[in-house]
Amino acid sequence: MSKKRMTKEQRAWCKNYQHQTDFEPLMDDFLEGNESFAHAAHKSVRWFEDWSTDTHLNIGRNIPT
Repeated sequence: MSKKRMTKEQRAWCKNYQHQTDFEPLMDDFLEGNESFAHAAHKSVRWFEDWSTDTHLNIGRNIPT
């Protein structure tokens, strides 16, 4: 596959993702032409969901009593 460029809407989505999560979205595979933007975006969302779940669990387990 050939390298890809983001549309204006895709760049806006990435900017919003980073603003909301403080993480860059996982777009390398999309930009290299190895997956669709939708797949890369969903992968980014799933990664953040996993990260935030793990973080919440770790914080909740360490509440001083």
